[in-house]
Amino acid sequence: MKIDDNEIKLEFLRKRNDVEEGHLITTYYFDIVLLETGQEVGKLDLRVGMSPELYYYGNIGYTVYRLFRGNRYAYRLVV
Repeated sequence: MKIDDNEIKLEFLRKRNDVEEGHLITTYYFDIVLLETGQEVGKLDLRVGMSPELYYYGNIGYTVYRLFRGNRYAYRLVV
């Protein structure tokens, strides 16, 4: 699975199912990668489902490595 724009893409790593307080939560893990070089610039995870914990944590988590911050990579992938 790949999700991309003209500069970056998400590369699927793995899927994990968890039960939190009786609720099934499926999490998809991705690397954020530059299309031109293939260099990893961060991580993104998408949590599908709802639980009391996710109400506060949210459904999307990400990190962009310090060297690549300021390029709006995370914004472009989640909008």
